[in-house]
Amino acid sequence: MEEKIATENKNIFSNLIINETSSIILITDENANIIFANPTITKVLGYSVNELIGTGWWEKTRNNQDDVAEFKKYVSDCAKGIKEIDTKTYINSLLDKSGNKRYIQWQDSLLMDGYIIGVGQDVTEEKTNEQIIIEQNKQLELLSLVANNTDNVILILNSKGDLIWVSDSFERFHGLTLNQFISQRGKNITQISNNKNIKNYFEICVAEKKSFNYESINKYQDTKEIWGFSTMSPILDEDGNVKYIIIVDSDISDQKKIEKELSQVNKDITDSLVYANRIQSFLFPELPELKKYFSDCYLLYKPKEIISGDFYWYHETESQFYFAIGDCTGHGIPAAMMSMIGITLLNRYTKANQFKTPAKVISSLFNNLNTLFKKTYAVQKLNDSMD
Repeated sequence: MEEKIATENKNIFSNLIINETSSIILITDENANIIFANPTITKVLGYSVNELIGTGWWEKTRNNQDDVAEFKKYVSDCAKGIKEIDTKTYINSLLDKSGNKRYIQWQDSLLMDGYIIGVGQDVTEEKTNEQIIIEQNKQLELLSLVANNTDNVILILNSKGDLIWVSDSFERFHGLTLNQFISQRGKNITQISNNKNIKNYFEICVAEKKSFNYESINKYQDTKEIWGFSTMSPILDEDGNVKYIIIVDSDISDQKKIEKELSQVNKDITDSLVYANRIQSFLFPELPELKKYFSDCYLLYKPKEIISGDFYWYHETESQFYFAIGDCTGHGIPAAMMSMIGITLLNRYTKANQFKTPAKVISSLFNNLNTLFKKTYAVQKLNDSMD
C-alpha cells in the first residue's frame, strides 16, 4: 500500500515537472513520430499539443522538407540503434504558428524501448541579440575598412553631438589623435566645426531625423585652408531614436579654386561688357535731343546680354532729319559690333551729305556691308545682316 502511494506521488511530481517546466519536452518513437509533447510547446510556438503529435511537428514547424527527411532518418536510426545519439546541445530554428522564426536549444537522450526524448529551451531573444551584435560588428568592420582606406574624413558622434570615433584620415589631416584633438578643441561638434550654422543643423538632424549637407573652410596642421563638403546623417536604433550621427567630410578645395577662377573670369567679362555698353551708349542719341522733334516720345532699350544689336540713330541737317531703328543678327557682342558698324556707316553717309533719300542711304549701307564681309570672309559664307 505504501509502495503504491509512493509511486502515485512520484507520478504526480513527474507530471507537475513536465507540465509546468519552461522547457519543451518531446518524445519520438522509432519512426520519428511525436508521441508526446508537453504544454510548454503551446506557450512557445502557439500550436496545440494535438496539432504537433505524429508528423505535425515536422510538417508545421519547418520550411525545408528535405532537411526534415534527413533529420527524421537520423532520429529513427538512433532509436533503432543503427547510430549513436549525439547528446551535445545544439540550436535549430523553428517556425511558430504566426510564421515567426524561433530559436530552440536542444539536448537529446535515448530512452529504453527505442524512444528518444528531446528537451528544448527557447533562446530566441538571446540568439537575436547575438545576431544583432554580430551584424553591428560586421557593419563596424566594414565602416572601419572603408573609412580607413579613403581620404574622406569620417566622424561618429553620439546623440548629444560628442565625438566618439574618427577615421584615420581625420588624424592624418589634423596631425593629432582623437584624444589630443578633444583636449585642444573640445569634443562637441558645436565646438569643433567651422560652420556657423552647425548647431542648427545638428538640432534639426536629431529632431527631424534627416540628413544635411553643408560647407566649411578648415585649417589643418600645416595652416593650409581646405574647403570641406560635409554630409551629416542620423543613425537610428531599433526604436527609431537617434543613436549616432555620422559626418562624412570631402575635400572640395580644387572645386572651390575652379569656382573662384570662373567667378573672376565671369566678373572680368561682365565688367568688359558693362564698359562696352557705355561706349555703345555714347553713339545713341539722348532722349532730350529726340524730344525736340517728337515731344510725346520715350525710349525703351533693354539689352538681353548687357550689350545689344538693337540700336536707334538720328542725324539732322539744315533741311532734313534722319531717324533709324536697327536690329542686327544675333545677340551680345557680335550683334553689338554689327550695330556699331551700321551706326558708323550711317554717320559717314549723312554727314558727308552724300545721299538725300532714306532708300539710297539703306541701299548704300547694304552694299557696303556686303563689300566689307566679302573682303573679310572670302570663302566662308556669312549671314550677318541688320533690319
